[in-house]
Amino acid sequence: MKQARYRRGARARRGIALIEILAAATAAMIVLALVIPVWSRARRFESVSACMSNLRMIHRAESSWESSHPGQDPGRGKTCWTKLAESPSPFLEWKILSCPLVPRQGGPGVCDYLGPAGDPGKAAPEDPVGCDDAENHGDNRRQGGNILRRSGDVVNDRRDLWFTALRFKCRP
Repeated sequence: MKQARYRRGARARRGIALIEILAAATAAMIVLALVIPVWSRARRFESVSACMSNLRMIHRAESSWESSHPGQDPGRGKTCWTKLAESPSPFLEWKILSCPLVPRQGGPGVCDYLGPAGDPGKAAPEDPVGCDDAENHGDNRRQGGNILRRSGDVVNDRRDLWFTALRFKCRP
């Protein structure tokens, strides 16, 4: 008789209680609440890194152009960058001139970066000769932008150097 009661009790415990389901769902929601902000920051960092990489490639292309066209002026502002993509044997692709922080896709004729306002050859190595446009950042302008220095270094500045570059050193 004792065995029959034991079997009936074991059979009744086979299901999952409602409280167990609620506890599992709550744990899953807590994990998602912690992961989603980290994931969105990682995606933003990926775009900023891709933008920095584009500026480095622009600098390499400009250096290659200057060495193969000695004494010729590449132009100022965005003209300098677009000339590199429009040359008969292009030094860079149009997609490099499209900032990954801008939601639209760039194509021929679209340059999202600002070029040098003066002669980049006369700039000091730490002077900005290119940067991404303030419009590239949309609502995230307070986070600063990427700056290409004459030395080829690309830095992400929070505000000071970037706003100086936008006002005085770079132009459309």
